[in-house]
Amino acid sequence: MFKTIPCMLLLLIASVSPSLADEAIGGSYFTNSSVSSGYTIISSATNVNGLHVRTIMVACSTGSSIAAVPPGTGVTSRLILICNAESSGLQGNVMLPNPIFLPAGYALVFAANSSSQNEVYMTYDLDGGP
Repeated sequence: MFKTIPCMLLLLIASVSPSLADEAIGGSYFTNSSVSSGYTIISSATNVNGLHVRTIMVACSTGSSIAAVPPGTGVTSRLILICNAESSGLQGNVMLPNPIFLPAGYALVFAANSSSQNEVYMTYDLDGGP
């Protein structure tokens, strides 16, 4: 009987642990199968209360990236994803490994070496505010 108590306690702790909880996919989504460089996915004007980025998948034929741009002028953007195609001309793919949160005022932008064959798929939630 005493051998089963630690196992039952471990199972109870694992079942209520928030790290094992289901993660929401995101209520809103963005899809663009021919996105070009300099494209703003979410503008700073749209992100007034914070942005929860749940998933991002980028497919590219040349080097491309997604970056978070803080509010203000002359502020360096924060790189989130980089996609590089194979040298043999095969399409590259990259996915966001974990959900992220961008504070209010941050924009999310796409940059690429070429506008051909770049695809972006994203799910996200904008905070509703107080």
